[in-house]
Amino acid sequence: MHTVLLKGQGLTIERPYRTTGTLVGAAASTGALALAAALLIKTAGWPISFPQFLAYLGAGSLVTLAALFAFWAYGCLSLRYTLDRAGLTIIWGPIRHYVAIDRIQKLVAGRGEQRPRAAGLGWWGYHIGRGNVDELGPVLFFSTHRAPEDLVYVQTAGATYALSPQDPARFIAQTQRLQKAGQPDTRPSVQRDILAGLGFQWSERAAAFLLLSGAVFFQALFCLAAAVAIINA
Repeated sequence: MHTVLLKGQGLTIERPYRTTGTLVGAAASTGALALAAALLIKTAGWPISFPQFLAYLGAGSLVTLAALFAFWAYGCLSLRYTLDRAGLTIIWGPIRHYVAIDRIQKLVAGRGEQRPRAAGLGWWGYHIGRGNVDELGPVLFFSTHRAPEDLVYVQTAGATYALSPQDPARFIAQTQRLQKAGQPDTRPSVQRDILAGLGFQWSERAAAFLLLSGAVFFQALFCLAAAVAIINA
């Protein structure tokens, strides 16, 4: 899908290529659910025992993992960039990063020698989180790039964003045109809905690890309590 210009509103919506990243996440989620179902079917007839408890715990962990990959796949599918005379908004799942048009200092087209290294959440065709790029330093990735040339770096005084519009040259030209007719406002730089307002970044591997660990811990307590209750019944 190419850039969409909503006439009368002065709003440009740019959706990057998302098919590969979304399919990888969806496949991982489906695979984890399938393994959980197979494990439950295999152990359903076992007598109440510690191995059965471990099997149920493993199945619960796989379901949690499937939910995480489903959320990340949704984030990839929802990724888009909107431009208007006020600024640039980067939308990823429940999170919106807003950059006022007058705070954009420079737009840099990606080059192979810059060697972008995304260290956050990511797989083939999907990169979200912090990283580093030669010549530019720390960068926040919100991209689905598969080659360095797919990227556009948006530099501000506080951060540099790595984006992957379908047509980088056109995206840069459109942003520069809007800069000349800019009408910046003072909305918050990061906006979150209820799901994202938990005090940590869903895109970071550390946050995902904590979430998964906590879910596994509480599942272990629940399974243990259920097993004890059944034995004592």
